Amino acid sequence: MGAENTIPALAIRAGGADAAQEAGLTATAPIDAELVVRAAPDIVFVEDFMGAGMVPFQELLSNPALAEVPAVKNKRIVLLPMNEASAVAGTNLPLGYEKIMTEVHR
Repeated sequence: MGAENTIPALAIRAGGADAAQEAGLTATAPIDAELVVRAAPDIVFVEDFMGAGMVPFQELLSNPALAEVPAVKNKRIVLLPMNEASAVAGTNLPLGYEKIMTEVHR
């Protein structure tokens, strides 16, 4: 997701860096292993879209090419409920922000 989306915007506000932007990605785009390796994030925040959990991300995150990416290597893949950290979070958005801020400063 680009920095204009909720989760990256909250992470940046919490003091995190936008690894995708630092890697030269300027807009929201489909993610693949090459992009994750290039971004080399320390933390990956993923949205639990419609209760699917980590299932939509398992194939990508289990790709051997990601084994040395800091977020994967250190098991810092954080699942965030969409009702707390997305455009539909509404009044629950502070809960998502708190989770993101806690993880960024961990």
